[in-house]
This record gives sequence, C-alpha cells and structure tokens, in this order.
Amino acid sequence: MMEKIKTWLKNNRKIIIIFLIAFIPRLIFMLASYFIQGDYSFREGQDGYLDAGLNLLLHGVFTGESNFPLTPHSFPAPGYPVLLAVSWLIIPKYVFVVFWQNIMFSIFIVYIYKFSRLFFNDFISFAAAIFTALEPFSILWPNVVMSETPFLLFFMLSLYFLALFWKEEKWKFIIYSAVLLGLAALIRPIVTYFYPVIFISSVIMSWPKITQPKLVKFLLVYLIVFLAVISSWSVRNKIQFNDYAISTLPNYLYFLTAARDFLILSQGMSEIEADNYLQNLAIEKAGVENFNQILMKDKYIPVLKEITQSLIKADLSGYFKWHLIKSIPVLTDSGWMEILVFWHIKADKAQKVNISNLIIQRDFSALASAMKDNRIFLIRIIGVGFWLFIDFIAFLGIIFMFLRKELLKISLVMLLIIGYFVFASSWAALARLRLPFQPFLFLFFFYGLYWLYNKYLIKEKQSIL
Repeated sequence: MMEKIKTWLKNNRKIIIIFLIAFIPRLIFMLASYFIQGDYSFREGQDGYLDAGLNLLLHGVFTGESNFPLTPHSFPAPGYPVLLAVSWLIIPKYVFVVFWQNIMFSIFIVYIYKFSRLFFNDFISFAAAIFTALEPFSILWPNVVMSETPFLLFFMLSLYFLALFWKEEKWKFIIYSAVLLGLAALIRPIVTYFYPVIFISSVIMSWPKITQPKLVKFLLVYLIVFLAVISSWSVRNKIQFNDYAISTLPNYLYFLTAARDFLILSQGMSEIEADNYLQNLAIEKAGVENFNQILMKDKYIPVLKEITQSLIKADLSGYFKWHLIKSIPVLTDSGWMEILVFWHIKADKAQKVNISNLIIQRDFSALASAMKDNRIFLIRIIGVGFWLFIDFIAFLGIIFMFLRKELLKISLVMLLIIGYFVFASSWAALARLRLPFQPFLFLFFFYGLYWLYNKYLIKEKQSIL
C-alpha cells in the first residue's frame, strides 16, 4: 500500500505542487479572515441560498422564506443551495463552506493544467494554471459564500472530459462531460445554452477524423444526457411557475440592472429617471400599488421579463451595441476593489464610478475627478491597466496561434468559450463573471509571451554570441 502511495506521489508531483500553490494562499486568507473578522465575514452574497437548501432538504419546499407555511420559489438555481445545506448539516459554519470551496478551487486549478497539457507545452500550461491560482481576485472569491467555485470545478471537468473525447473518441467521456455540464447548469444556469458551443467545438476538433454521422450520434447522446440532468428541475419550474428555466432570478436581475443601464445608454436617461420609468411601468402592468409588492415575487417575474424583452425588441441593434459596450468591464475590471470591501476598507465612492459608461459618454472630466478625489480609485485604475495588458498580449497570442496549424483548432474553441461568456454575462459587468473563461485568456496570454520570447529574445542572444 505504501509503495502504491509513493509511486502515485512520484508520478503526480507536479499536480500536487499545483494544488498546494493554489490551496495554501487561500487557506491563509481563510484563516486570517476567520480569526480577525469572524465566521460571518464569509457570508456576504449568500442571498438566501442556505435557507433555500435547508428548506428543501428538511421540509421538501425550495424557498428562501422562513415563515410557515413555506411558499415554493422558482429561484435561485438549486445546485448551490443544496451543497450549502449538506455542508451546514455536517458542520454549521461558514468557514467550513469556504474550506471545501478552497479545496474545490484548487482542484479546478489542477484541471486547468491537465486540460492545457492536452494541447500546449508544460511551460504554457503550468504558467496559465499558476497565474489563475495567484491572481488576487481569484484568491478572494472562493472565500465568500457564492456559487462560482463549485460551478468552475464542474465546468472545467466537463471541458476536460470533452477534450479527452476529442482525443480518444470514447463514449464514457461524452457521458462524463454531459453530466458535469448539467450539474454546472444546476449551480449556475449561465451554461444552460452552452450546448451550441459544445457542438461547434466538437465539429472543429473532430473534423475530419470522425465521420459526420458518427459525430452527430455522439453529440445527440451528449444533448440527451445533459437535458436528462437538468430536466427534473426544469419540469418542476414549468409545472409550478410555467417556466422551463432552471432559475427565473436572471429575469429579475436583468430588469433591475441591465434594463436600467440599457435605458441610460440608449435613451440618455439618468439612473434615477431610468429606475422610475421601469418601476412605474412594472406597477402599471402588474396592477399593484407600489414596486415593493413586486420585489422577489414569482408571479410578477413574467411581467418584468416582458418589459425587458419589449425594450430589447424596440431597439435590437442598440441592444447588441450595448452588450458589446458592457463587455468592457468583464475584460478589464480586476475585481480588486472587492478585496478592500471584504476587509471593510471603505471603497464605496471608488466602486460607484462606472468607468465604461464614462468612457462611452466621453465624460473624461468626471473620470479625472474620480481619480483625483479618491486615492483608492487608483487601485481600480491599476487593476484596469493590469487587465488591459493581459488582454493585449492575449490578443497577440490569438494571432500567433492562428499562424500555427496545429493550434488553430483549439484557439478557435477557446475563442468560442470566451465569446460565449463575455456576451452572456456582459450585462452584469462583474469581474467574477470572467472566472469561467479566465484560464483560456491566460493560455492566450502566456502563448503570446512564449512566442515573443522565442522570436526575439533568443534571436537577440544568438546575435550577441
């Protein structure tokens, strides 16, 4: 037995090193927060997930309410609340939740490396994994009670097994990938419509190796398995709330944030004017006296969805333009301000400045004023500069990959993944929504650096010699 353990440790030494590099900083962060700020420091953002999970497991009703009789809700997605509830029934501490989240995130980092090694050399794969592990915002986020961490692990595992299918064409990898993508969707429904990316990516990676009828058969089974995983909850929501969506919460959030921002940028309204316009419209359509009667009520979410869709249909080209504009923060916001907020360093004024809106509106005086009046805002600007540098080198990496025939296919697939998440999540304009595609951005980044190093620095050394 000991010999087997020694052999395994020897054969997986790099994997263990990557795991420890990812886990140790997060463990230190977690312990420091626990002993300095207490257990509730991790709670920010849980938004009733724990209550919903406990109510489902203990009373058979999925709801964030605490008053009996319990009323079922169509939100949030069930995956994370159930994980939280199981964790709470074992050890009722938030520190325990973030402990296993940090383990999950560290395994996620390991599978970034394992996925990358299927296509890239060890330097690029190792660097992308470690950079993801040590990026400051990535250290913070597993230490708050939010759904991203388990989602990231299931999503990356799904992509890893899909990549193994591209290499080996085995049914088991198709099944594993589809099940894991379904579990990821039950945690964060953003990948509910990810199947077209799976389909196109598989066509790109498998052509002309696999015949079209055989590939269609593989991908049809993938779709059936994926739908089977999510169908029970989708059917539950259809029966109870007349909506197949895993969670209707995005419709509510889209109305509160995206619809308002869309009006601000397309109609020139102020934030207050846009809020008043939308709330009055919702009150009128819902037939209630005030907007508080609509808040977080399942029966009114279709009303909010209808209003949002009507705004989009009225200016479809403007909507797509707005979506592209809102993708800027997803690619440039460092999220480092969230670290200051976590440690209760006042950063409200710096956070409220909407950089992308100011740039689009060409209000550079307001931007300059924000930099001048708030030193903490400079941290945000430095973070933006950091990510602009990453994006620039990554863009070069994309071009360099296109120039190599053996990397063209995987580069197209990674661009599809990045493009999907940028467009699907750009309306929220949050740094945490970059996390699913951040590893692929870093792969482009380090390939760009690697190419530049080999092209120029090595040649320069040879010329000197």
